[in-house]
Amino acid sequence: MSFIMIIFNYNKLIITVTLKNTDMNNFKITNQAEKDECLMWISDLYKDVNGFRPRGYNFDAWSFQELTDFVNDLSDQADQEREYERKQAQLAEVEFNKRIQEVIDLGAGDRETALRWMLQGDMGDDESLDLYAVEYFTMMRGIDSTETGRNVEKELINIANTYPEAFGMAA
Repeated sequence: MSFIMIIFNYNKLIITVTLKNTDMNNFKITNQAEKDECLMWISDLYKDVNGFRPRGYNFDAWSFQELTDFVNDLSDQADQEREYERKQAQLAEVEFNKRIQEVIDLGAGDRETALRWMLQGDMGDDESLDLYAVEYFTMMRGIDSTETGRNVEKELINIANTYPEAFGMAA
């Protein structure tokens, strides 16, 4: 009846619970086999919503209806959290694009130079580009889970490869 789909998004692990032929808003446990299967993934769903695994619950003692209601509530909370994160990522994209334009206006002249300067600024006192610097760059700006973020990471990799000396890398 259910399965867990695991999606890797760079350095994040996103676990999405998908039920075949079942809408989570109408999720219902009707027999012990469904309850047992639900108990196998409820910990992941709870962690997605709360940031930690459930403690102090005796799910085995819960009725089918109690567990159904609990899962539906968690699912609603997860949907709300995903929507909030989507809106935050959209706002972050707008802010990021404003910042790029500010750096261009401050003298970078073009997007590539602005991104290079910003990445170099993120390096601080580091003498060479760290393996995770590109992912860190988009993560710290809240755009790592967006299409813009993925495109910026590609741009940054190209910039680092084009200007290896600027990032302490051998040419």
